[in-house]
Amino acid sequence: MNLHRSSGRWRLGLALALFTSLIWGGLPIGLKILLNSLDPYTITWSRFLAAGLILAVAGGLKQRPTSWRIGRGYLLLLFIAVLGMCGNYLLYMLGLGFISPSTAQLVIQLAPIFLMVGSLLFFKERFAPLQWLGFAVLFVGMLLYFNDRLGELLFGLRELTTGVLFILAAAVSWAAYALSQKQLLGSLHPNFILLLLYLIGALPLWPLATPSRLLDQSISQLLLLLATALATLLSYRSFAGALQHMEGSRVSIVISLTPLITLAGMTMVAPFFPNLIIPDTLNPLSLLGALLVVTGSIVTALARKP
Repeated sequence: MNLHRSSGRWRLGLALALFTSLIWGGLPIGLKILLNSLDPYTITWSRFLAAGLILAVAGGLKQRPTSWRIGRGYLLLLFIAVLGMCGNYLLYMLGLGFISPSTAQLVIQLAPIFLMVGSLLFFKERFAPLQWLGFAVLFVGMLLYFNDRLGELLFGLRELTTGVLFILAAAVSWAAYALSQKQLLGSLHPNFILLLLYLIGALPLWPLATPSRLLDQSISQLLLLLATALATLLSYRSFAGALQHMEGSRVSIVISLTPLITLAGMTMVAPFFPNLIIPDTLNPLSLLGALLVVTGSIVTALARKP
């Protein structure tokens, strides 16, 4: 099995990664609103099923390989990708039930770091000393962001700790999915990969979901749920395209901007949904920490290779 190599069309990859980051920045806010009337399992199953059906209607089946023989290696990669995507979606939704979207987005920022480490191990990408410095800055930023809640985070078992642990698990699952998809891109079209992931992933979620609850939702809630499914489809298609044209370690730089997009979105949306969205009250050290997390991620991704 040959390792996947990026096409080198970095400008296209950059544009796709920017679009992905913009959608991922706003998506947690919509999901947090949905959690007020739906459970995480039903939301995740609905998003998977809707995205898969939309992609199938849009021509995803037409991009299936004509002479592709399924080998054990690809079956294993597909299994890991499905498991990783399902785990990421579900664990993230469970985490959002305990913490705010902005905090969740900051913690999930470790996912691109896990992706970069995986790229080092599996795709032989090299890590420069400056990238290690960027990782250290990110870690310090995390500590500063939680400066007034470190005791609860490290020694408590309350909502903050539970939510952060769920998001950390979601970050690991996301990295496993991303690394598997990057390798699958060497033989399969991105649309066909996503079609398989969504439709296959919806099956194990079905017994956990309660589809009947969808009948009790308002039109606005159903439209928001559909919008999250569309956003899911568009963002992951863009992300797959970005991985085609840029190295995994470089794609992560743009994804690093996601927490800032979420923080800005929370500030703008909260006044319109005062009973549904409560923005974080951040002290100066927490704001500095958020900036350091983003800065550390950018330095880690941009540093020149040795």
